Amino acid sequence: MIFGMTVMELIGQIFGLIAVAISFVAYQMPTQKKILFMNLLVTVAILLNYAFIGATTGMILNVVCVIRNLIFMNRDKKIFSYKFYPYLLMVIIGGLSLCTSEGTYSILITIGLIINTFALSLTNPQATRYCMAISCSFIFAYNVFVFSIGGMMNEAVAITSSVLGIIRHRKTTAPSA
Repeated sequence: MIFGMTVMELIGQIFGLIAVAISFVAYQMPTQKKILFMNLLVTVAILLNYAFIGATTGMILNVVCVIRNLIFMNRDKKIFSYKFYPYLLMVIIGGLSLCTSEGTYSILITIGLIINTFALSLTNPQATRYCMAISCSFIFAYNVFVFSIGGMMNEAVAITSSVLGIIRHRKTTAPSA
């Protein structure tokens, strides 16, 4: 036991902190493809975080999110260009969450990742940032329940980064004379 955690839990928390470092810059990226790539790295780190701390729902749903990010990153290729993918992925996330018995708080990550999937399916980076701020709030609450320190920090950073990105990339108009 280190800091009251098993070695496995400590390793999981480290993966969560790695996700925080990557997430810090994710929503500042200027293009949707770069946001998706950074989000893919964050998702893999969080998946490992959940696996090591025993957060089953989060781990299973983040496997789907890795696939989701790969699909969305490659939507310019014919096989991944179909409009049904976001809806199919949202249904899979909802269905898989029903298969876990982690607790009623699992609905938080389910709602968050469904909104997150919708957000990442958008082609407008600014709309993505707005949706991410909302979805990350649900996922933050889930992380409180499963005690993922890195997860909580990651979602706080993602919310902050999304809001800063919204402000930074908003279209400004010159005042009329």
